[in-house]
Amino acid sequence: MKITKEELVYMIKEEASKFKLKTIQEAEAISASVNVYDVDMNSNDELGDSDKALAYKDPSKKIEKSGESAKMPKMNQKDNDQGSDKKAAAAVKVDAGSKKGGSSHTAGQAKANFTSKKDVQSTKASGPFDDRVNDLKMNSEDKVVDKEVKTYVSAGAEKSGHSHTAGQAKAEVHERMPEKDAEEPTDRIAAGIEIDGTNVDLKESYTKSGLKSFILSEAKKAAKNYSENQIKYAKKLELEKELSLVMESLEECGEGMEEGIFGASKKEKEEMKKTLEVEIDKLLAANEEIGSEWKDIIMKQAEDSGYAGEVKPHETSKGKYAGQKILHWAKSANAAGGFNTPR
Repeated sequence: MKITKEELVYMIKEEASKFKLKTIQEAEAISASVNVYDVDMNSNDELGDSDKALAYKDPSKKIEKSGESAKMPKMNQKDNDQGSDKKAAAAVKVDAGSKKGGSSHTAGQAKANFTSKKDVQSTKASGPFDDRVNDLKMNSEDKVVDKEVKTYVSAGAEKSGHSHTAGQAKAEVHERMPEKDAEEPTDRIAAGIEIDGTNVDLKESYTKSGLKSFILSEAKKAAKNYSENQIKYAKKLELEKELSLVMESLEECGEGMEEGIFGASKKEKEEMKKTLEVEIDKLLAANEEIGSEWKDIIMKQAEDSGYAGEVKPHETSKGKYAGQKILHWAKSANAAGGFNTPR
């Protein structure tokens, strides 16, 4: 009997559907027979259903309660057990001893020889340090090994031998740089000093007493010069004060002193005159209604006051030139003599 491909596929699907349906029915039957809420608690616990369990169900299935809560262990319950390393508890040193025998995994290992702490810490100095020195003085270990101040180090001869320093140059220390090592000729920093404007030559070197004598001598000179300068300065201030009083007296009397002492010099007056003439010409050119005769009038007034003042156009409202525009000369407050143009 032969079947087609389509018939074979149909037969397989039909048998598979029957097997699937049968499996589902069996699973439902098992689920219906088992109550998941009827499982005993702690069934795998060593305590079983004892009342010491944290949660249990009585086998009679009549009483359910919570077990006792876990209790914290008491401290130091095993105080008698000090551990296996009593010797190492206060050990300050461990040395390797003889090798262990036997055939265990520790065979051949060295035994530990412990040195334990016996006393409290000592205040005494221990090796490699020496005992403390009482009443130790400052710089007691200092030793003067050099007589001169060292400011320069140069390379000397090579060291001999076979040590790690062999071949290195010895250090040669000098108070001053040798001339042969200098890139340029080394001159003294200062060959002299200036004191109150006077040059004082310095020696190449001084003895202690010579340097002291030099300092005292120059200090006396400087003090003397300072004192003399102070006297001169005081006299100068006194003269200036007296001259100031004389000036005030002359101003009160309306008189002036000539030729550069308190007023302008002759040369300065000539320059002031030329400047004034130029200024008057500019004012006359800008103000055509002002007559040219005013130049001579202003120059005469300015000469009488030492050319110290100011000229400007002015329109007076009274007097001889009432209603006219004129040039007005106003001398400065400290100008000697002269007068202002009437308004």
